[in-house]
Amino acid sequence: MRLNQVVLAGRVYSVSEPRTYGDKSVCEIRMSQSKRKNAHKQQEPPEWHQDWVTAVAWGKSADVAQTLQKGDRVIVEGRLKYEEWDSKEKGRQSHLKIEANYLHKLIGSDEPSGSSGESFPTGSGFKEETPF
Repeated sequence: MRLNQVVLAGRVYSVSEPRTYGDKSVCEIRMSQSKRKNAHKQQEPPEWHQDWVTAVAWGKSADVAQTLQKGDRVIVEGRLKYEEWDSKEKGRQSHLKIEANYLHKLIGSDEPSGSSGESFPTGSGFKEETPF
């Protein structure tokens, strides 16, 4: 059995204009994840590192993606897809993307509220509080 499942949380940087293939719409979401590089050094000012990820959303997930704005917090569920191509300028190129099955826009403040997580919109299929 093959298992290819990823769940990623981050902030939206950009959402492409939707395109249509057949009867399905598709768009790309560029998102970032921040991580503190010097977390073990509490006395120093924080240094942050950002990882950039592209997710491709189809159908209803693409429709949800169109409601996202730069800075929104989002959880993407899907599978990893590795692509390779040849470029005249740069030679062999590759990119790892997420094919999104579900998008979940996080709501609530950025500040910890004393609970264990952030709230999700009603009807998202998740409990009111996330476990992380």
